[in-house]
Amino acid sequence: MSSPLWSFLESKSFVLLSAPLWSFLKSKSCVVMSSPLWSFLKSESYVVMSVPLWSFLKSESCVVMSSPLWSFLKSESCVVMSAPLWSFLKSESCVLMPSPLWSFLKSESCVVMSSPLWSFLKSESCVVMSAPLWSFLKSESCVVMSSPLWSFLKSKSCVVMSVPLWSFLKSESCVVMSTPLWSFLKSESCVVMSAPLWSFLKSESCVLMSAPLWSFLKPESCVVMSAPLWSFLKSESCVVMSSPLWSFLKSESCVVMSSPLLSFLKSKSCVVQIFRA
Repeated sequence: MSSPLWSFLESKSFVLLSAPLWSFLKSKSCVVMSSPLWSFLKSESYVVMSVPLWSFLKSESCVVMSSPLWSFLKSESCVVMSAPLWSFLKSESCVLMPSPLWSFLKSESCVVMSSPLWSFLKSESCVVMSAPLWSFLKSESCVVMSSPLWSFLKSKSCVVMSVPLWSFLKSESCVVMSTPLWSFLKSESCVVMSAPLWSFLKSESCVLMSAPLWSFLKPESCVVMSAPLWSFLKSESCVVMSSPLWSFLKSESCVVMSSPLLSFLKSKSCVVQIFRA
């Protein structure tokens, strides 16, 4: 990476990557960084890494990078960063990268992969999955897709799957879950949510994170939800949003985006879009 992004990621001011996790990621024993995927991500042909979006993200007008959220994420009170999961990710026993996750994902017992959504994603009409990156991800040389991570995620020792955010998300005080979006997600017409996976996600044994982070995201002091970034993302100068991929995602032929979900997300009644700092 000779780009501004890489310079920033390597800098001391980027707290995530100056941590033990980064030391591991840079090490030879980390199969992600020494793989063909990483080579691709660093290449000029990978448009995400060499676009105006990053310039914007680094700018003072970008409310994500210079905001209270970032300060919060670095703080001890941040349940994500100071949780046992993070400790595990930094530990030597973290086997995120090398083993049978991919085998499971491809198996018939994986409800995500055997659903109508997946069938669409695998189809030639889906521009995301028919790209060179997908070809690589499916290949045997991709070490990310073949590891014991899944076994860990399903285990009782996985802190991500065993804490109380779910209780909060189901509560009436949760602005996301009490909206038309949630109604749609719960409906039978939503191929993702009507799968057995969702049954598990709704069960008491599966709970994602804990409420303090969400509490922070809701108040006016949360600048992730404020307009400048969103305005930029919608603008023509944003290569992500003005690309063929986005055009496809917005098109009627895209089963994900041609649903009531997209209509809702674009509407004024969508709480994500109308949050203000």
